[in-house]
Amino acid sequence: ENCRRLVRQGLNKAVLAVQESRVQRVQQQKERRRQQALAVQRAKEAREEARREERQRQIEERKQQREMEHAKKRERLKRHHPMNLKLYKEIIFLTSSLAHLEAEERMWTQAEQELVRLERCNPAASNSKE
Repeated sequence: ENCRRLVRQGLNKAVLAVQESRVQRVQQQKERRRQQALAVQRAKEAREEARREERQRQIEERKQQREMEHAKKRERLKRHHPMNLKLYKEIIFLTSSLAHLEAEERMWTQAEQELVRLERCNPAASNSKE
């Protein structure tokens, strides 16, 4: 009878251990599923955030492109406006005239320096002219 009681106690302990093991296994499975679901949710949120950022970047890129095109168009219209074309031609004419005058001024300066040099070399010739 003592043996039977020991066997029953052993069986009861084994049944309790199996039940406890099953409870732990079920809890671990639930936790794993919860973690997997959480990981899937985080991945989904990350993809959605990446899509939102990409859409925002594309919107900004298109906005900048439109602004650049608008600025180019304004510049092109400004350059090809008849009044501006006339002014550009006048600026070109004045710039070239200025360059000619500066060249002429350099020639006069060189001529003056040459006369000064000649006067220093021939002081007698300069006195006879006076």
